Amino acid sequence: MIRWGVYAEDAAVHRCLKDLQQADAQTTFLIVRHGAVVDELAHGLSRTEFCESWEQLLVAKDLTAIMVQGVTAETGSIVRQLSQRDCPLYVWPAAEHGLSMAYELSLMADERTAPIIPFWPFQGDQLLAGLRADLGRPNCRVTHVELQRTGPTATTDDPQLDQLVADLRQTDLALLQWMGVRARRITALDSSRPQQGHRRLTITLDGVADGNGLWACELSAGLVPKLVLNVQSTIGNYQLSQDAAGLWQHTSAATTGITPQGPVWLDPESSWNQAVEVFEWIDAVERSLKRRRTIELHNEPLSERAIFKSQMVAGGCGVLTATFALALVYLAVGETIPLPTWALKGLRLLVFAPLFLFLAAQLLLPLTRPAQKVNPTK
Repeated sequence: MIRWGVYAEDAAVHRCLKDLQQADAQTTFLIVRHGAVVDELAHGLSRTEFCESWEQLLVAKDLTAIMVQGVTAETGSIVRQLSQRDCPLYVWPAAEHGLSMAYELSLMADERTAPIIPFWPFQGDQLLAGLRADLGRPNCRVTHVELQRTGPTATTDDPQLDQLVADLRQTDLALLQWMGVRARRITALDSSRPQQGHRRLTITLDGVADGNGLWACELSAGLVPKLVLNVQSTIGNYQLSQDAAGLWQHTSAATTGITPQGPVWLDPESSWNQAVEVFEWIDAVERSLKRRRTIELHNEPLSERAIFKSQMVAGGCGVLTATFALALVYLAVGETIPLPTWALKGLRLLVFAPLFLFLAAQLLLPLTRPAQKVNPTK
């Protein structure tokens, strides 16, 4: 029997809970009461219990896994605390979490024996699950994935539109990754008209040879909601669109057929490093928009050792600058102020002390943890 601990700030994960219980009728849930959302979460579910605080998820002895969803700063703190419990932790990534939290959770995942796994709303769609299974065949290579989104807006307020675009962009980029996009370079183009409440953003994701992607989003008053996914691969081309209920369906009879499969909320190939990659894509998009140029991605797996090396590189520049500045101060003091010999020797040691400490710190490199090897998403 699987028993889930659930903390959610809205009812977005209800479909996931329902699918999990339909797949295994013995599945039970311990849901944290968080406002009125608890009634929506429990709707249609059996074998459900409630608790008043998320701290109870830390001490409940019979939990098989924990699921967390939310966008507030409190949710980030809760995820950090729940990561102390060594059971599988499923986190619904949100744009509000940011790259720094994604990195932090990646380091926490390295310290745990149980994984931290991201889950996304599209993983519950049976047609998308079937498409991903087809693309995961050994003889298949994904060459290009394109996702086009249009929709109306109910507001011309800039912050609200910006947040809406950020939320859609993150989920859509995660879907492109799930379908096989492997970006090495990212170019973003913003042709919006903010004064008119119009947003148009295009993101090009270039792979080394295959795995290219394109995301185009246009939001404006009066536009008809539409979301179209086009996938080109060596085994066929696919075209799907999302209906008003949020379910995907075939758009063209000329494209390759897909056999629907069960939801893959519990994807055994997922790892938190994949969520980190999506956050890195978003960060690259922001830099591309700001600098108006293509951003190269290094695609180095995050680890304690990688962070140590990057900090040493950045710190080395500062140490050399400080050593040079202290040497100038030492020469100026020695020429202008008569000091005893012992004082001059002490100042000489102080000048080079930061450099000696920095060099000694390099000996800590073997003690850092290297990146864990994970299977990439097929």
